Amino acid sequence: MRNKATLFYYTQVIKNKLEHTINQFVEKQFPQFYVVEYSIENGENKLIELSIEKDGGIKLDDCMLINKALRKYLEEEKYPQFADYELNVCSPGLGKPLKLHRQYQNHIGKQLNITLLDGQNITGNLTQLENEQLTLTIKTQNKHTHKVTTSTQTIPFMQIQETKVEVSF
Repeated sequence: MRNKATLFYYTQVIKNKLEHTINQFVEKQFPQFYVVEYSIENGENKLIELSIEKDGGIKLDDCMLINKALRKYLEEEKYPQFADYELNVCSPGLGKPLKLHRQYQNHIGKQLNITLLDGQNITGNLTQLENEQLTLTIKTQNKHTHKVTTSTQTIPFMQIQETKVEVSF
């Protein structure tokens, strides 16, 4: 039993070190980009997946460039145990929740759907962003008069459970 625990601990240490190395690599080599999410899968489908973003949005060519550079970097560093892993560098994708404060900056002026910790859902246009809170402009239509009223609501980040950008076509 102790061997399994030791192996698990060793694997977690390597994963944490790899995550730190990847973050540092992206920050140094591609400072305009930032890591949103990172995962590593063991087992049959060995995969390192890196979700990246940059201010102003990300393109497929950006993902391919970072993928190629990161693959080469990992092979040159002390990570031979990950040589047979597939490396997938991608954008966070439509419909994925925002995870970092920096992502909100890219969505000023866009419609957000926010779920608060108490379960309340609020939909509005992101109009202002500060370190501790954001402000939404909310339009409400009266069912009887059809009159549209506009209000603002400031929401502290500590009260937010999840935020998604509403996609409209």
